[in-house]
Amino acid sequence: PNHADISNAMNNIGSVYNSINENDKALEYFTKSYEMKKIAHADNPNHPSIAIPLNNMALVYLKKLDFDKSLECYLKSYEIKK
Repeated sequence: PNHADISNAMNNIGSVYNSINENDKALEYFTKSYEMKKIAHADNPNHPSIAIPLNNMALVYLKKLDFDKSLECYLKSYEIKK
């Protein structure tokens, strides 16, 4: 399977759940997207597309007032992007 395409689809599904405030479902799909991105880019663990679901996860954690997890995701994303 094309892990990058599957990951993008999962990220989009997570975005829909995020839009309707289904935070747990959003996190489920963003997390799946993140895991798939890591597989798709196993040869480059700092590929910028890996940061996309991490940012989305951070936003959901922020909405849930889980500041520690939000910050953890943002910091991982930052490390990938810098």
